[in-house]
Amino acid sequence: MQPIAISTNTRRSIFFIGVLIGLLGDEYRKKRRSSPESQAIQSFVFSVSYVLARVLAICGKAFVGQCRGCRHHGAVKIRLKNAGKMIAWLVRGVGSSLSYEVTDEAGVLTSTEPRKPLIWVFWHNRMFVVPYLHQRWFPHIPGCILSSPSGDGQVIADVCAEFGFQAARGSSSKPEKGMAALIKLAEMLKNGADVGITPDGPRGPVYQLHPGPLKLAQLTGAQILPMQVDYEAAWTFRTWDLFQLPKPMSKAHIRLHAPLSIPRKLDEAAFEQYRLDLENLLKPSEPTASQA
Repeated sequence: MQPIAISTNTRRSIFFIGVLIGLLGDEYRKKRRSSPESQAIQSFVFSVSYVLARVLAICGKAFVGQCRGCRHHGAVKIRLKNAGKMIAWLVRGVGSSLSYEVTDEAGVLTSTEPRKPLIWVFWHNRMFVVPYLHQRWFPHIPGCILSSPSGDGQVIADVCAEFGFQAARGSSSKPEKGMAALIKLAEMLKNGADVGITPDGPRGPVYQLHPGPLKLAQLTGAQILPMQVDYEAAWTFRTWDLFQLPKPMSKAHIRLHAPLSIPRKLDEAAFEQYRLDLENLLKPSEPTASQA
């Protein structure tokens, strides 16, 4: 399938219009409580911003990871740094519009005592609100996420950087980079940072938990915090992970399970049982979603 050819000027225009609408939406959000009239305007601005964001997502899909011959078709790769900033604005906009029902079995939101850093584990297709929620709940705690060395991984790293996260780039399919990422994650935990891992990424299969989080827990002694994210209404994309984008003004159910400790010494059968138990614990209850 040939890439969609969109001129550079057209894409620049879309980008700057998106910046303008994003800034206007942010200003109206700040004035929402003091000015009742702005609520209707905010809803309009947010709707336009959201439609634009979906257009940008479609355009981005046409350019990210294209073949070397794409220049012959008149298409130019989109800048990943700009994509990260745009998606971060979308995350903040949608995230602030959602209502949340949080079940905190871990007690991390109610405890007044300083806590040790945790390994947050959540599915790849539910990651959308996680950076926003971590910054909202724990603005004083640094974070680090594991992302793949691919172009998509760079976009995720850029988005999370907007929320104060560092990125450890690694992949289970590339052992050297995977080991380097594991070492960085261990160092971040040692220095007091939370770590976020999508255990079925970067290539799936969806909802199949890879052993990385358990190995990191064994190496560092840090506990795993299983995080379930379910949206009552979301668009589901036709990607390998069936990525879910929550619909604005809808409801999200967040469940923070009790932290898990993984013994350092386990035989193969015991390790597999821990892996399987964590995988089953995270299995989602599917929300009502429409295809995007």
